[in-house]
Amino acid sequence: MEFEHLSDYKELYKHIKSKIKSGKYYLLFDEIQVVKDWQKAIESFRLDFECDIYITGSNSHLLSGEFSTYLTGRFVEIKLLPLSFAEFLIPRAWQ
Repeated sequence: MEFEHLSDYKELYKHIKSKIKSGKYYLLFDEIQVVKDWQKAIESFRLDFECDIYITGSNSHLLSGEFSTYLTGRFVEIKLLPLSFAEFLIPRAWQ
């Protein structure tokens, strides 16, 4: 509840800006799609601060072709697939 107001991109930007002092920052966002117009905040971080930005999520919206249009030419996509059942069982054999 403490951060519920950050579901607006302007509030998210103001909050993170207040935490940034100087130097390089690494900004990590998970499930950013819940923030309305999130791509505006991400673009502002990219332009205004010395930072690397990482966006993760499990929502299918993030995996859609629409997502890539938000950050065209400015992202590297790394797809991670879930473990198969056999892969899940292997570490248990090591115990």
